[in-house]
Amino acid sequence: MLPLPRATGSLYAWRIVDKSLRNLVEPLSWSAVLNPLIDPLIDRVKAVLIEVLRLNVQGLQWGDDTPLLGAVPELDSLAVINVITTLEDRFGIRIHDDEVSGELFATLGTLTAFIQEKVGVSGK
Repeated sequence: MLPLPRATGSLYAWRIVDKSLRNLVEPLSWSAVLNPLIDPLIDRVKAVLIEVLRLNVQGLQWGDDTPLLGAVPELDSLAVINVITTLEDRFGIRIHDDEVSGELFATLGTLTAFIQEKVGVSGK
């Protein structure tokens, strides 16, 4: 069994690594998770959700069809506002009030597609 990282004030994510034909789990820093040059957009959106909702490793297993609103207890109305604000800051976009709906937060995929559209529109 691999030792778990000690809590040092840093957050950890986990990734599965194939070494010598065996799967190992190793810690991955949040800066690596949030690096836009390495990770796909869905992983960057997922990292925002994990951070804002304080989900630890629960959210790392999510895919684009993972339901959010109504399925994730931590995602209440106040959390939605915090997620929107963080997404705006992270991606340099503006999300208008009339764009926020239950359909937007239906799944991780719908949220990611929306962010992709906004990032494309803003030219980033």
